[in-house]
Amino acid sequence: MSGTPEGERPSGPSALTVSRIALGCGNFGGIGSAPEFFGAGLTEDQALALMDAAWQSGITHFDTADAYGGGRSEQAIGRWIASRGVRPRLTTKTFNPMQAGADHGLKPERIARQLRASLDRLGVGRVDLYLAHEFDPGVPLPESLGAFDEAQTGGLIGAYGVSNFDAPQLAAALAAGTPQAIQNSYSLLARQDEPDLLPLCARRQVAYLAFSPLAGGWLTGKYRRGEPFPAGSRMTQRPEPYAELATGPTFDGLDRLAAIASSRGTSLAGLALGWLLADERISQVVVGPGRPEHLAPVGEALEHPLTGEERAAVESAFEPEGRGEGGMGAALPPQACAEAMEAVLAEHARGGSFMPLRSVMMPPGAAGFLGLMPSWRGSQPDSAAVFALKAVCIVPSNPARGLDAHQGLVALFDGETGQPSAVLDASAITEVRTAAVTAVATRVLSRADARTLAIIGAGTQARAHLAALLPVREFEQVRLYAPTEAHARALAEGAGDTGAEPAVASSAEEALRDADVVVTATNSREPVLCRDWLKPGAHVNAVGASTPRARELDTATVAASVLFCDSRESLRHEAGEFRLAIAEGLIAGEEHVRAELGEVLAGTAPGRRDAGELTLFRSLGLAIEDLAAAETAVAAARAAGLGTEVVL
Repeated sequence: MSGTPEGERPSGPSALTVSRIALGCGNFGGIGSAPEFFGAGLTEDQALALMDAAWQSGITHFDTADAYGGGRSEQAIGRWIASRGVRPRLTTKTFNPMQAGADHGLKPERIARQLRASLDRLGVGRVDLYLAHEFDPGVPLPESLGAFDEAQTGGLIGAYGVSNFDAPQLAAALAAGTPQAIQNSYSLLARQDEPDLLPLCARRQVAYLAFSPLAGGWLTGKYRRGEPFPAGSRMTQRPEPYAELATGPTFDGLDRLAAIASSRGTSLAGLALGWLLADERISQVVVGPGRPEHLAPVGEALEHPLTGEERAAVESAFEPEGRGEGGMGAALPPQACAEAMEAVLAEHARGGSFMPLRSVMMPPGAAGFLGLMPSWRGSQPDSAAVFALKAVCIVPSNPARGLDAHQGLVALFDGETGQPSAVLDASAITEVRTAAVTAVATRVLSRADARTLAIIGAGTQARAHLAALLPVREFEQVRLYAPTEAHARALAEGAGDTGAEPAVASSAEEALRDADVVVTATNSREPVLCRDWLKPGAHVNAVGASTPRARELDTATVAASVLFCDSRESLRHEAGEFRLAIAEGLIAGEEHVRAELGEVLAGTAPGRRDAGELTLFRSLGLAIEDLAAAETAVAAARAAGLGTEVVL
């Protein structure tokens, strides 16, 4: 996507438009809104020179806030406007205190007062966009947004929006008013808004404005592994927002990104900005250079636009490294894991193992949540009794750091003495065993003549399922769909020799029409699949949602299908679409379930009865599956001399 910085993108149903690039002025007379740094940052002369350079390069939208530098940022912009005789588009914001100990928040009277003061400092009668800089839990949103509405009606602002809101907060704001934009931190190293907030913006036509596109300088290459942070850099002045990036995986990803940039003849920063500009979901990128020469990467990004494939390659720089030879891939190949899943699920149906429902801890304000999955399996002719515990943290922002969203371990304990016997990577176990269970379900429940496979999603589980399912049936067509087309293309290109070349569909409906076997592997909270898109006799594996608030299927599909699950208890407590179908009166309850997969494998319950049945396997993930996968991996590792033996 080539062009100029002032090129506009629509931001919703209103007349509001925003430039593709805005000059962030948070370092004029301070470092953001932190009172302890008021008076630091750029001097007024330096700020004026930077605005001159930005204007000359085609950047005609300036972004500030009342509390940046305690008002110094707005004052500098106002003096620049008055002395240059030009009028940039302006965004400003309010929430933070203007000095240490001063009032803050979004009370209506404060909003009105702060807006008047901002207009005075800027020397204008109207700003184009006015944002609530933070969410204020102490003031009802209808009251705050009512003040914004009054300012818009009075002609003091062109439009209003919010900043630093999460998806539920934005949804609440949309219910209380008409915010037309949201400005949040977003970059290759901060992609926390992808699962929920960006889709919400797309559905409600809210402009998404990305600030900190270079992650406080991390995406410029200025921070080097094993070296002190440069004097005067963000990491020496206000490091808190970026301290978690100082990890080995981050530096590994930066090294890979630098290699891609070098091959394209651009700077690392130019490549990172190009990645953002190639994303149609992003209406504006707010850059915050410290010197005029720091504007050069903007020109590089505009002159060297990324294709979808190139953008996917850039993203891959921060994806977790493959397991590699000698790792989990060698100790737990998909076929061996599928055999272990089949055995343990059948044994569980016969009463040979025990597990409670998983427990989940979700602390308010935490970056993720912690799940605990204990289990036990009794002794068997060829193996002793064993306890197992999977402890896993789910951190949605991890992929941007080069880490899997699932971080944890699976521990095995001797079933007689309780002594710990092995510790394994939970991410690797989960990836392999989830796809292996689906492979077993597909073999047992899908039609033998199934020839078309469709996968919705393009992440770790989609990749694992593509590899695990291809040997199950003689598929002649494979269709892939993901909301971001580049992700689906990257999955297709990385599939290797599959026998049936994967095709990327333009929509979920296109992928699913006439598909014989379907996999949904997303973290969606809204259905990605509709009953009308499924042919008679299709088999669906729903694997990507495992909390009551998430659901990949519409309730019509649940009602129309012959339902199988890995666990009735898990289905009852954790499957959002199942619970909703009951609430809507579409199904009676657990009697809608024909069988658990283990019961079918054990021969105590029927599977598919005829070729016309629409079968659905709802996978929630079980602790006994982790136990069996870990046991299989440990046995293979010991036989091959893999892993590390330690004495406790």
